[in-house]
Amino acid sequence: DNSHIRVTVFDVLGRKVATLTDQPYARGTHQIQWDASALSSGQYIYRMEADGKIVGAKSMALVK
Repeated sequence: DNSHIRVTVFDVLGRKVATLTDQPYARGTHQIQWDASALSSGQYIYRMEADGKIVGAKSMALVK
């Protein structure tokens, strides 16, 4: 059974800076690679959605 997964990254002002994935996935553990070379160091927030419902949001620090 697949779920439609979307992972989005925002800056601290709430602007979307990247969509890491937006597609169906089978149940299980998955990895997504993100090339953040175009962004500056700082705090970002990533939000995970499954089938249109927010399942989590966390802060992360990008250090270059």
